[in-house]
Amino acid sequence: MTKPIAYGIDFGTTNSAVAVAYADRVEILKIAASPFPELLKSVLFLNRNRQELAGQEAIAQYSYTATAQTQCSNCQLARFTRAGIVSTCKWAAHGGGCADSRIVFGAKQFLAQGHVNSTHSWGRDFTLSYLAAVVVRRLKSLADAQLNERVDRVVLGHPVRFSGEETIADHERGLARLVDAARGAGFVEVELMDEPLAAHLAIDHPSGPVLTLDFGGGTFDVVVIDGASNRVLAKRGLAIGGEEFDALIFDAKLAQRLGLDETGVPSHFGQSIRSLGGSCFLLGDPRRLNELVNLSAKVKGLSELVAIINGGHLVALHQAIEKAKIDLSTRPLTVIVLERRGISIEVPVTRPEFDAMIAQSLNSVREEIVWVMQDAGIQAVDVTAVTLTGGSSQIPAFETLVNDLFETGRIQQAAVFDAVVKGLAERGRAHWGTKPMDRTNKPSVQIQRKPAAHRKPATAAAKPTDADKIQTPSNVYSEDGCWRWDGHEWYSRYSTDGRKYWTEAGWQRAHSPDLKWWWSGTRWEAARSGQWWWNGRTWVDRFSSDVHL
Repeated sequence: MTKPIAYGIDFGTTNSAVAVAYADRVEILKIAASPFPELLKSVLFLNRNRQELAGQEAIAQYSYTATAQTQCSNCQLARFTRAGIVSTCKWAAHGGGCADSRIVFGAKQFLAQGHVNSTHSWGRDFTLSYLAAVVVRRLKSLADAQLNERVDRVVLGHPVRFSGEETIADHERGLARLVDAARGAGFVEVELMDEPLAAHLAIDHPSGPVLTLDFGGGTFDVVVIDGASNRVLAKRGLAIGGEEFDALIFDAKLAQRLGLDETGVPSHFGQSIRSLGGSCFLLGDPRRLNELVNLSAKVKGLSELVAIINGGHLVALHQAIEKAKIDLSTRPLTVIVLERRGISIEVPVTRPEFDAMIAQSLNSVREEIVWVMQDAGIQAVDVTAVTLTGGSSQIPAFETLVNDLFETGRIQQAAVFDAVVKGLAERGRAHWGTKPMDRTNKPSVQIQRKPAAHRKPATAAAKPTDADKIQTPSNVYSEDGCWRWDGHEWYSRYSTDGRKYWTEAGWQRAHSPDLKWWWSGTRWEAARSGQWWWNGRTWVDRFSSDVHL
């Protein structure tokens, strides 16, 4: 039986997919029991008991646990003393509390943004790479189980321009976090590829300049490719996609009704709640949620919004908005519907209204297409074929825009969700088709294994300098320096008693001789804070016997 060579993974803002490359073919795997079995929702579920789920399972589990909360006074992570609260949780406070579970949509859209590094819950910092790794790991485990093989190579797609990207450093940050996510998911050899180029490779094209337009949930990418040689002539991208269109519907149809436009309501609430990804981060911030609840006592218009949040229905509201947007691709009129106990929302939306909402965004898309042709030194009449892919490419107003620029006979609709992932796997087949998988980097010395609930992905590895080929270094460490990834498992860098930590030179003392400093794995930190002392794992009473190493 033919052995698999590598996976191609299209990690999308809304949906993700995986394809397997063999020596003689590529197959897109069916990984979900849904109308689109080749797609996994790019959503993840986390809870305080370290359970992690991805896809539809994450949504289903969250629907059962969304309203469950634990007060700080009953939380094992918090200890109340006369001196104050001792806790590894940033949200611990007198009278405080937080949800027992979280759901995160659209982590991809934050990957390039420097001001968003992580999100905190239950005493843990979840980096963006870690969040992405949960989805990628699920794709890998489903594929490995289906093939009864362990595949350690992957070609991972990325947009030409990430959402929120403004500088080259932002782009490199997004690429580095994608690599960290792939390694955190268990891949050893990682290669990156532009998503529109991957879509191009999945389809037969005539010679001459070919345009591929990839319009997805988070970004719009356009690339001009020479059809004969597959050489990239020019490429551009915008942080515009289906998620932004959902937010525009929210702004136009729901923001005022939910009280977000009223005087005295800080604009940051509207900026967070207007999108599904922003809403998920807001739900993980108990302080801002408490601020919103307190505001609702003064601003009556917020009461329905608070009822939606407290009832665990904010995600369902955004799913209703997304459904309405999709319906408008085939209908002239639809209704945003959310019916729950005490909540009844029915808001009509027409296609002309939607077209008006997204008109400015589509103007930017049109300009980007014109600019990329100028970059390539061609005009619209020179283009021999135009390929459309991505969910947002089915929006009628976008189709009209493309038809106005190019004759209909040159436009072809690729498989909306399959083209990119197929092309990524084709790249893996071409690149690794004659190379055996490298599984020799397992450490020879066995040390304490990381618990089953994974902690953090490898973010301390050097950032890639070649976006097309990234090799795994001999040692990869977590961002906090406490864990080491060997390509298959996480190992603690600290001994079980916290007295020593592991380096390439062997075991070293974790504290300075005077106990005033401890080594975090990346730098020396002050070990004492008033009555309390950090032992490398947690804060303990400075005067207890734990201080004496």
